[in-house]
Amino acid sequence: MATSLGRFNVAAIYSPPKSNCTRVDYSYLFSRLSSKFLIGGDWNCKNTRWGSRLTTPEGSRLEEAINLIGG
Repeated sequence: MATSLGRFNVAAIYSPPKSNCTRVDYSYLFSRLSSKFLIGGDWNCKNTRWGSRLTTPEGSRLEEAINLIGG
């Protein structure tokens, strides 16, 4: 998608409960989308960093992957 701020990719995700995605899985997904992207959907990853009252193991793994890309 092209905007006044440049091009970026748009993606959707559904991660079923107990899907057991790893940090590597998330990192691979992010690497396939280029340096600018927007992903919306149901991650099923709770983390206090994005407003949840608790952090699940899935939320920790997603946070680790986000931190690797500079989030």
